[in-house]
Amino acid sequence: MAAFHELVGLDLRSLAARLATGSPARSELEAQQWLAVVQLLTAHILRDAVELSGGDWPLVTRAYAYAVETAIAAGDFDHREKTYRALHLSSDLLWQVPANPDIELLDPHRMTELLIRELPMPVERARARAEHWTTLERPEILVLRIAKEFLRPGLRLAHLAHGEQLPEPLKSWEELFPSLP
Repeated sequence: MAAFHELVGLDLRSLAARLATGSPARSELEAQQWLAVVQLLTAHILRDAVELSGGDWPLVTRAYAYAVETAIAAGDFDHREKTYRALHLSSDLLWQVPANPDIELLDPHRMTELLIRELPMPVERARARAEHWTTLERPEILVLRIAKEFLRPGLRLAHLAHGEQLPEPLKSWEELFPSLP
């Protein structure tokens, strides 16, 4: 329990340095505390992003990866949540700082590839289901909603990566976006 309270009082660089070295260990915090660490680190990153130097970003991203992977291993987080958070964090960061191809979270091309890889279904299937989504079973509606939640930040990232002329399947996803539940 003391380890969590110590983390809460740290600034971004101190928190990132600690997490990037694998401290605390997964067993030192409860699952809900790991989720709180991810949220705390994300808030610090967003708050301090413009002040970070190029040399700070590798440390911060290693810390973020460790916190997220440890939260998943602790059981209060899953792969879908990891993707959702990464897309949103990247999109929010790129409002504040320039793109950087050396840092995944700051690379709209890599984040767009993540979006395409992690969308829960092909755009053709989503289009066929979106036409009559009100008649679908709850689990099928949920999959369409997951796609929409990934697309909210993902389409912004795609435009940062590709400009106004999105390649397929991104163009089709953007056209379908308003029809998703």
